[in-house]
Amino acid sequence: MSITKRTSCMVWVLGFVTLFSAKAQSDISDLFKSGVNDLQTLANGYIKPFGYGFSSGLGSNWYNTAATHKVLGFDITVGVNGVFTPSDDKSFSLSGLKNLTAVNGEKTAPSFAGKGDGVLLALRQNVNGTTQTVAQFRTPQGVSGTTPVPSFQVTLGLPLGNDLSVRFTPTINAGNFSGNLWGIGLKHNIKQWIPVLKLLPFDAAVMIGYTKSTLDYSFDTSIKPTDLVSDPNLVSTPSGISYNNQGMKLKANAVMVNAIISKKIAFFTPYLGFGVTRSSFDFNFTGNFPILGNFNTATQKFDVTTLKDPIQLRYTLTQPGATIGVRFKLLWVCALHAQYTLQKYSTASVGFGLNIR
Repeated sequence: MSITKRTSCMVWVLGFVTLFSAKAQSDISDLFKSGVNDLQTLANGYIKPFGYGFSSGLGSNWYNTAATHKVLGFDITVGVNGVFTPSDDKSFSLSGLKNLTAVNGEKTAPSFAGKGDGVLLALRQNVNGTTQTVAQFRTPQGVSGTTPVPSFQVTLGLPLGNDLSVRFTPTINAGNFSGNLWGIGLKHNIKQWIPVLKLLPFDAAVMIGYTKSTLDYSFDTSIKPTDLVSDPNLVSTPSGISYNNQGMKLKANAVMVNAIISKKIAFFTPYLGFGVTRSSFDFNFTGNFPILGNFNTATQKFDVTTLKDPIQLRYTLTQPGATIGVRFKLLWVCALHAQYTLQKYSTASVGFGLNIR
């Protein structure tokens, strides 16, 4: 059961990122027409909300009660988080572009989390003494304002009021994607150490959790110099360079620290959590990529340079947040929970588990 659940959770992540890549890859070759500076601006603005959303989701859904297990008690929980992108990250500014201009004068374009078909951009260069539009293309379209991030974890009760939680998915290959995930968390019953709290009818704990995930994607078709212009005879193709094995690499991690209180009422347990989540997300294009240069009057062709791993983006986000949730015990050993975490990238989570406390 556990292997099947772990595999299905990671395949779900890979499937969602495949949707992103399938929609974006058709536009990626256009981005390399603009030069490395504008490529950085467009890639950074477009991808950032996906990076924040995915890494934020890794830090969610670690707990559904403040109570800890008895020694060797355990639970197995499968959950999913829906991470909501704030409105100010659903678009990004085009003001940093140097070689490109918006044909219709737009100031912003939709990000991964936005809506619409993107903004039409024009690349204009001096060709034989006259300024000409040498390429036009749209920025990538928006995909989704909500990033789903599944979770699967096993928790074991330890002595002294501690719970050890583990998340682990071995490397899963699905089409052009491969990915893996692991995490570890520790929850501690603090009520036992505070005399006043011992007498109060609720549970109290603190928890820290760390999760890390890596995803790799290989392009179906390599981007070659001839893809950068409409007429392949107008580019100078560098010799001796292979453009195979192009792709993208995504690495994300999150650390969550929360104080939790809960109150069990028969089969119903409401709970509250307060704390902070710090997440980071790294994005790289991997392999050799052609970059369109200026028009060379001597050769009557556009120069092309080649960059290895041309874009390396890193996002970090620290989010104080508050979580409110409810847990329902079903059939003595089953539990269903739902929670909402209010933070910059707010997250709604649900989960189902088997519990032996």
